[in-house]
Amino acid sequence: MRSYRTLVRTPEFTPFLLSFAAFAAAQTIGSLALGTLVYQATGLDRCCRR
Repeated sequence: MRSYRTLVRTPEFTPFLLSFAAFAAAQTIGSLALGTLVYQATGLDRCCRR
């Protein structure tokens, strides 16, 4: 079984793994931003403060 270290050192897989990591990070940031916008737009941030 190959490890991630071995795959990163393989020239064919390096761009693929890096682009997938960038894509996953962008998806996560986008989802957090969308959740924040929906939370603010629905007014839940104002109604739940004490």
